Amino acid sequence: MENQTEFERHQAKVKGASPMYQQLDRYNLKMTVKDICVDFVDMTEIKDENLGTVIKQVYCVGVSVIVRLLYDEFNFHDHIGYGYIENEENRGQAVLEAKRMAIDDAVKRCIQLFGKDFCAYHNRLAKERLKSSSSSANK
Repeated sequence: MENQTEFERHQAKVKGASPMYQQLDRYNLKMTVKDICVDFVDMTEIKDENLGTVIKQVYCVGVSVIVRLLYDEFNFHDHIGYGYIENEENRGQAVLEAKRMAIDDAVKRCIQLFGKDFCAYHNRLAKERLKSSSSSANK
């Protein structure tokens, strides 16, 4: 535990709080991130039109991951996921959020390969997440 990176500590915290990861535990699925690749980090400067000075810098980040969901010793599925975030003011936060989105996308795709029960639950969970994120953005 002492040699964990910041991202691994973040993932451990998310796994404890996320209903999706709790659902994976319910079905005895073990998730392993096989590969994470930051495809690009693009910085854009937003300038004041009148003065021509830089107001702020925003980042767009794309990340791809390969995730394995393991049911037991012989049953598993691997899939690729992609996460993209744009207009984030903090570079580190943009990369972290894109990684989270990519992992969620890959897990969703793996769940679809396991069958309808997993897929139906995840679709309901995704709708709840969208509602909660839109309500928190409106505050």
